Amino acid sequence: MHRTIAAALGFLVCATGASAQGRAPADTSLLSLVNAEKGFSAASAAHGMKDAFLANAADDGVVFGPGGPANAKEQWEKGRNPPVLLTWRPAFAEVSAAGDLGFTTGPFEIQPDAAGAKPAYGHYMTIWRRQPDGEWKFAVDLGTSNSTPTRSYPDWQPPASARRAAPARMVDTAAARASLLAAERRLIAESASRGRAAALLAHAADDVRLHHEGVEPVMGKAEVRAALAERSGESGWTPTHSDVAASGDFGYVYGRYQAGSAGAGNYVRIWERKPGGEWKVALDLTSPPPPPRPAPAAAPPAR
Repeated sequence: MHRTIAAALGFLVCATGASAQGRAPADTSLLSLVNAEKGFSAASAAHGMKDAFLANAADDGVVFGPGGPANAKEQWEKGRNPPVLLTWRPAFAEVSAAGDLGFTTGPFEIQPDAAGAKPAYGHYMTIWRRQPDGEWKFAVDLGTSNSTPTRSYPDWQPPASARRAAPARMVDTAAARASLLAAERRLIAESASRGRAAALLAHAADDVRLHHEGVEPVMGKAEVRAALAERSGESGWTPTHSDVAASGDFGYVYGRYQAGSAGAGNYVRIWERKPGGEWKVALDLTSPPPPPRPAPAAAPPAR
């Protein structure tokens, strides 16, 4: 996500992970995923962004910039620790039935060190993959910024019942990835022929989430329809990477898109499917390129 000062970051806050009284025990994979996110945020608050990102990124994990996706560890190893306090907290989380792939999202706040500087706000989105040793490491991190929040975002709570049943067997992940990319390409083709809103809504889950730069996220088809009616200029979607869970019920695609005359932006789409069902978009995130820097003032003529 944009958890980097250049575009108004996009990362994340901490808490504990016990089940609320009266609720069924949360799926252990989902709970461990949320706790990994909280630990990530706690590390950022305690040690700074650089150390937190280096400790929590997978070796092939990516962050995004004006040039597109880049290896997270390589970017942070050569960068400095930003002079800000970045905090965030998960408000929503999903995990695959296999417990190997999932994501969390929620609000973040950036407080600059400079005296009198105003905080910045936004929403992060992190996709996590469980490693062979059982630890969660992030595979994808991207976010969007917005003005002072107008909505409340309660902390994540364990669900009353499991959203995903344990799979009877693992799937052929190559075939699952191929079907995911086929769904992505159908959506892209329909976006060109029918328009972005009609195409996305035709392929979206009922509780789809839409994250766009500059505004707070919206949830559900009705809110997504209204939000997309006010937007234009997004086209030319080009997927560059995809991955799926071993259970074949959760996957994601990221790539580049054309943000009107502003140039190429980054996007991430998270997909889910129920047994025997079609792939549906669970979250759609677009991050346009930052505005061009103003040209330096011309030097006064020599006298």
